[in-house]
Amino acid sequence: MASKKFRFVSPGIQIQEIDNSFFPTTPPPDGAVIIGRAEMGPAMRPVTVSSLSDFVNTFGNAIPGKGSSDADVWRNGNYAGPTYGAYAAQAI
Repeated sequence: MASKKFRFVSPGIQIQEIDNSFFPTTPPPDGAVIIGRAEMGPAMRPVTVSSLSDFVNTFGNAIPGKGSSDADVWRNGNYAGPTYGAYAAQAI
């Protein structure tokens, strides 16, 4: 009679219910990846921006590359070559 009180399905097996009644949050959609030189901003680290104004605030404006190549790059910055990544961000 004591065996009727307990129901042994499988000894040593535990049953856990997983609650799937909610919808998981969806990640934001992937955007374009732009790799290139910039006037300023973080280096070697991915940054998410949502608009062109955020891009300009973070990385600076596009540089056309008409600066002289004999200028002091260490003190004045490298303005000799164009920044194609910033032009690509403007085109998106």
